Amino acid sequence: MTREITHLRTNPPPKIDGGEEAIFPFPSLPLDLEAQACIDVVDSISVAFRSPVPRLSHFLYRQTPHMRRVLKIKDNMIRRNIGKGLVRMEERVEGGKEREMRCAVDMILLREKAIAQKAGIKPDYYRPAIQGEVGLQIIISLPPRGRSFQAQLTPIQLFGYIVGGHDTTSTTLTWWVKFAAHAQHAQIRLRQALHEAFPNAVSSRTAPTVTDITRTQVPYLDAFIEETLRHSKTLPVTSRQPIANTQILGVPIPKGTTVMMISHGASILYPAIAVDEKKRTEAAKAAKDRYGVWDPENVREFLPERWLKVEKGADGVEGVVYDSTAGPQMAFGGGPRGCFGRRLAYLELRIAIALLTWNFEFGELSEELNHMAGKESLTTMPEVCYVNLRPVKY
Repeated sequence: MTREITHLRTNPPPKIDGGEEAIFPFPSLPLDLEAQACIDVVDSISVAFRSPVPRLSHFLYRQTPHMRRVLKIKDNMIRRNIGKGLVRMEERVEGGKEREMRCAVDMILLREKAIAQKAGIKPDYYRPAIQGEVGLQIIISLPPRGRSFQAQLTPIQLFGYIVGGHDTTSTTLTWWVKFAAHAQHAQIRLRQALHEAFPNAVSSRTAPTVTDITRTQVPYLDAFIEETLRHSKTLPVTSRQPIANTQILGVPIPKGTTVMMISHGASILYPAIAVDEKKRTEAAKAAKDRYGVWDPENVREFLPERWLKVEKGADGVEGVVYDSTAGPQMAFGGGPRGCFGRRLAYLELRIAIALLTWNFEFGELSEELNHMAGKESLTTMPEVCYVNLRPVKY
């Protein structure tokens, strides 16, 4: 982003005729080799998704000179950053005090060391499984409270999660700018909530810092993010495979069967389907009331307010708080196989949405420039994404 801003400042764009509906295409500057390699790895997955023979198509695509070069760049990048992680691991204890670990690469290497010691063997930090897990995590550090991720690192492939996370977060933000333009009432209320949460920034005519945004509770910001995730069509389905024969509402599901769950179907963006309670298992009956049920009358509307409730605080004073269990949304899946990058995604969305709303008004657009049709790739991207920006004056 900094390179694009610098480019625009040094190369002023030409004037565009056509009034408010005129379209200005922002320049897209070439990425460096490693960043572009990461993008190309993501794009290679969509090749398989679009093919009737995905494994064969992806295998043949990986044999092309371009992809061989991309994979070599990616592998060298991973090995180099594993080496840096090993240096950090040796330097983590300084002056007798252990430094906080904030990078998932460091966590994986430390885990490899611990497992090897327990098994009485020499750790192999460059084995394929390690490199596959590290993947693109080297690009994104975990937040300061990253220790809570450690217990989840065991069998997951971070490479796949972070590759997916690259497109999913950007796609969700792309949908968000469309919702912000459509739901003017929500955008205005979000900006007001941010002003109330950060009065010092308002008085000083500056934006809140990242530290302020991550440490300050802003219920309406959390509600806006959750409603965006509910409406976004980023990942249309979540799939799971049972490791043993089971049943769902009385229907037998053999071991290994792929079960597809629609991420924006009934119960989420459409009224819930009636279920015969007699067909639920006892475990299902106990779990079904963990989340609320959306009102079928307004389930299709974009209403961040649905994620808020009034609650008494420790001081006995009532206040509006964010309720993550107000109703269902399936953006990250759930259970032990839920998205590893969920907390990181929330952190990124929180910072980006807060700063965008603070600095810009997203004006309304014509239906032609802001319809909600999507197109399938690795994620479901909007067919069109335009913004009508005006700077917020303080």
